[in-house]
Amino acid sequence: MPSAVVVDHCDTNRPTGPDLVDDICLGMELKFLLLGLPRSEMAGMSYEQFADDTPTGGCDIYQKQAYTSMARVIQTVSSAEKLAGVGASSIQPRAVSRSDIADAGLKERDYWPSHWIVKKANSVEHTKDDPRPDLRRTNGIAIPVEVNSPKLAWRDLYAPILVSKVLSRVRTMPTYVNHTCDVHVHVGRCDGVAFTLTTLKKLATIFWLAEPILRSVRNPHSPNFNNDYTWGFDQRRYSRLALAMENRSPPTDNVLIGEEILMRVRSSPGVHREECEDWHKYMDGTGDAAFRNEALRAIWQTASARELGLLLSGSQREHRRLGFNFSAFGGEDERARTNPRTVEFRILEGTLQEDLIQGWLKICGKLVELGMKGQQAKFCDVVRYLVARQPAYDELRKGAEAATFRMPERQARSKWPTRDALFAEFMGTIDVDPTSYKPFQEKIRREYSSA
Repeated sequence: MPSAVVVDHCDTNRPTGPDLVDDICLGMELKFLLLGLPRSEMAGMSYEQFADDTPTGGCDIYQKQAYTSMARVIQTVSSAEKLAGVGASSIQPRAVSRSDIADAGLKERDYWPSHWIVKKANSVEHTKDDPRPDLRRTNGIAIPVEVNSPKLAWRDLYAPILVSKVLSRVRTMPTYVNHTCDVHVHVGRCDGVAFTLTTLKKLATIFWLAEPILRSVRNPHSPNFNNDYTWGFDQRRYSRLALAMENRSPPTDNVLIGEEILMRVRSSPGVHREECEDWHKYMDGTGDAAFRNEALRAIWQTASARELGLLLSGSQREHRRLGFNFSAFGGEDERARTNPRTVEFRILEGTLQEDLIQGWLKICGKLVELGMKGQQAKFCDVVRYLVARQPAYDELRKGAEAATFRMPERQARSKWPTRDALFAEFMGTIDVDPTSYKPFQEKIRREYSSA
């Protein structure tokens, strides 16, 4: 298969060298609804057998068939593709359902290097306002679906082609996306080894500073704008670092890493400058800048990936995995301890629109590039840019809060560029090509300008 094949499983105890751009590997989760199965997929089975009041056993059988069918569709070349000459290409996705993996006595991780895995999306719900399955075309009920990509090397030229083929084949089925759906992107190393602590600190610095502008990609009028359904809340509001800085840490949290790290910061007369260069001067200052930059100093005071993971995760279960998710390094629950050691982007709302998905993969990869060895000058430039833009981003946050109450942003009164212009400006700063970011710029302009 042309896409990246990762042989080794994640092992944080293995020695490793510095992280390079060539090491970057991405994985994607697509979550959506399947509005019944086409009749050809469920021959001989009537809708009544799988109505909403069907016993659990019947629904389980139907779901298993649905996921197996979706996997088959993903890896089957359509007639239209064959006519276009696609069938002769070796660049074809392979797919398998989670139930078929279990039936074979294997685990999902056995298929991470090579297959798209189809399974149940636990957070996705079919609401009363959503379309019903079309009984003229399909049998059965709406099914929540999650499709996980194999590990895709960042520099693999075939990866976007595979993503495109999967999306086009998924859309041949009766699919629908509502506010309970999300697109998640995991980024790690192709060899499965965790990023170094220095890399993680750099990424945490960029993410903290850029969070307000990056969260602009979410529709402010969506019931899930704040990730209440899919749990990808703001790091600046719900992380232990944010809570400790604002004295909001709940007494029920037994992890006091936020307070401990801030004590280190406040007892230290300056910052450690041996790992980075002149951008550190932006972590001092007075007044509002000093308070804001204290968060950056706290990030760089962490002594291990575990400390950083705990600091940048929330204190409550629903806040454990924030929009920039470092929980895999904190290891607070079984899921974090057994999952790959990746940084996860949980910001983008659900979509099957190809330009948004391909563009988001490009944006996530470009953000992670900034933490790699050999990118120090670029990293410093981006940090300086982001620090200079913090006053504008503070205004964006206020505008986003107003938008959740259906109030249009009053950009005309602002001394700063509009939100979509600031987004495009940042994308240019991190070298994202216009083809990748313009669909988001248009999305932001459209959604934030509507009352």
